[in-house]
Amino acid sequence: MVIDNLEKQDYVIRKKDPSDRRAVLIHLTKEGDTFIRQFFPKHLDRIKEEFSVLSEEEKKTLAEICKKLGLKN
Repeated sequence: MVIDNLEKQDYVIRKKDPSDRRAVLIHLTKEGDTFIRQFFPKHLDRIKEEFSVLSEEEKKTLAEICKKLGLKN
């Protein structure tokens, strides 16, 4: 659904993977690249603001927990 919405806004296009006919590759369009370049810095600032309530030790602990969860897949 997310990709469908991005495609409707002309931010991405889908292309068949030439090396694997089962797969579809998602590519940013010029409009998508412009959007990401404008949006991401603001998004990153918001994330930093949200995490600012954590101490450095809490941030390290959270990072370790996230890494552990990521390794389970």
